[in-house]
Amino acid sequence: MKIIILISSLMFTSGSWGLDVPKDKLLHFTVSSSISSGVYLHTKRVGRAMWSCAAVGLMKETTDNFKGKFSHRDMAANLLGCYAGIKLVDTVFKLDIHKNTVTLRAVWRF
Repeated sequence: MKIIILISSLMFTSGSWGLDVPKDKLLHFTVSSSISSGVYLHTKRVGRAMWSCAAVGLMKETTDNFKGKFSHRDMAANLLGCYAGIKLVDTVFKLDIHKNTVTLRAVWRF
């Protein structure tokens, strides 16, 4: 998990670390992590969150393929984002559902 957080932070701070990650790949990573974390928060099923996220990324790349621009690197950024979103929610965010309230809290364990 620490590796995923490190990779994610390096991707988002690419300018300061000298890591040259194109904005397009960051966008793929960010959108995918948002999709997978949302599905995982809703279903609490890793497989469903991963497959849903991967399906959205694959549909995006398939539509790009009609333009002749299918990118394996974009798909890799999608899959990394899917995994990172699930792990981030599973490790950091906790969803508490009680009778009339839903609470999302951040828990950082060292």
